[in-house]
Amino acid sequence: MPGLPFAVEDILRKRILGEFHRLGTTMIVRIAFLVLLFSGIAAFAHPEGEPAPDIGAYDCEHPPEAAIEALPGLLGKTGRLVCMREGQRIVASQEWSWRYSGSFFNTPTVPAYAHADTKTLRPPFYFKKVWEEKLTGDEADRRSEQLSEQIVTYRPGEKISAMTIVKAENNYGHITEIFMPMQSEDKGWAIVCAPECAPEYVIVISKLQEN
Repeated sequence: MPGLPFAVEDILRKRILGEFHRLGTTMIVRIAFLVLLFSGIAAFAHPEGEPAPDIGAYDCEHPPEAAIEALPGLLGKTGRLVCMREGQRIVASQEWSWRYSGSFFNTPTVPAYAHADTKTLRPPFYFKKVWEEKLTGDEADRRSEQLSEQIVTYRPGEKISAMTIVKAENNYGHITEIFMPMQSEDKGWAIVCAPECAPEYVIVISKLQEN
């Protein structure tokens, strides 16, 4: 999924290059700074990408009537809705820990603009419908095996006996799927497919231990 919009990257590059010429920096320093600049831009880009410009259109105090107010079932137990300037996002609940399978640094989030077809559209972004389907027994385990064959960062290491498939539809009608295979009541996964199930969108979820 894309990171920073091309226009933003282009503006940043032009401003920095303009400073080079104004300050008369040596060629060696210019090259070193360019390496840092472009690597920094890549590192700054979040896995879920960034929304189109013109953020600030979502009114958290007076959300659209079609916007949902709560999450159902397992997703509502392990996650929660938060309101940002561009719209709604799903993050970990206060009682659960979420982390990306391939990273300990980025904070997992499922924004309403996560779907690839929503990336180039204008805010606000919000969820208008979220529902779930439950799989159990062999059916859940078969689906888990299929996902592990497709996604290198999903390796449950044991039989999955229960799975919840969450479907979240945003205000543009695009549906993001979240597969939630559970190893136990307190531990499992959240695999975000928007619509592709990419390795960087595999989230390990676990209930926080009470003190």
